[in-house]
Amino acid sequence: MMNKLRYILILLMFFVTSGCYSYKEIHEVSFVISFGFDYIEHEKMYEVTAYIINNANLTQAENQTSSEHNAYIGTAKGKTISSAIEELNKNLDIILEFKHIKTVFITTNFINTNNLHYLYTFFRNGPLFYPNFEVYITPENIKDIYKVQVFEETTIFYTLLTGEKKAHNYNVANFYDFINDYVIPDYHIGYPMIEVNKSVFENQKDPHLTLENSGIIYLNNDGNYYILKYQEFPGLYLINNFTDLLITLQDLELIINNYLFSIELNTEYPEHIVDITIKSDVAYVFSDTIKDYEISTYTEKYFINEINKVFDYCYSIGIDILNINYLRNLKGLPTCDIKSYQFNWTIDVLHP
Repeated sequence: MMNKLRYILILLMFFVTSGCYSYKEIHEVSFVISFGFDYIEHEKMYEVTAYIINNANLTQAENQTSSEHNAYIGTAKGKTISSAIEELNKNLDIILEFKHIKTVFITTNFINTNNLHYLYTFFRNGPLFYPNFEVYITPENIKDIYKVQVFEETTIFYTLLTGEKKAHNYNVANFYDFINDYVIPDYHIGYPMIEVNKSVFENQKDPHLTLENSGIIYLNNDGNYYILKYQEFPGLYLINNFTDLLITLQDLELIINNYLFSIELNTEYPEHIVDITIKSDVAYVFSDTIKDYEISTYTEKYFINEINKVFDYCYSIGIDILNINYLRNLKGLPTCDIKSYQFNWTIDVLHP
């Protein structure tokens, strides 16, 4: 009995003392909450950029202005992604914690140089990142994105860094979307494209920098990427379930709330049919010439025309934007030519 007690005490002492060696004071740890990947082609080097925030400030960031916000940017280069991160840790005289990362930025230059395989391998094998972050693609220098600090607006910038869903007015792509997009040939996901928007307001000499979600980027199976701008393809708003849309038609302006776009494969007929359902509320109507009973007709035509423009363009470049063949595979059906599909529209527009 005494031997058993002695053995238990030894084990307890081992666990207590071994824990002391890995213990770190909480104020010594700085969290990386956003991370960026770039490739410098002429140097043949990977560049990683971290948006780093002290733990004490992490919970207070939403209530602070940029002047009060104690955050900083770290960057490093390496021959591999892992060596670049190792260099980042060496350069900074702090302990970096990567498991709280909420957003990841990938540059278009990184994609252009066929590095997605290495990033996929890093995410799959690397223990640094928890798979709960969102993925964005940008043509900008990532350091320029992280320098846009407009915390007093509690805006898209704070949203991009922290992944706070409450401020999102657009679809996001997450870690699992990125993995599926890379691994599954028939799976396509749209990544929000982030750009630095320079606006000069009245009585200001310097431009006011903000971040803009200006479009969506799709990756093709051949390693290329395609940019669809919202300005050119407003149907993207409709496919991606944006809320609070302002639609301007001839002699008609509508504000749309509670918009919902959904699809379902129709397998009852031999023809390839996709049932598309749209439900929306028209909150406000501004028109001097359109009669109330005509509002639904105008709105339905707008929805169908703009969405079909997106479909036609995506199918012309090999992007199955609705993931029709992916859904067919889930149902045990063979793949088909996505251009052969017909759409059965059900549109329900409520207006005051």
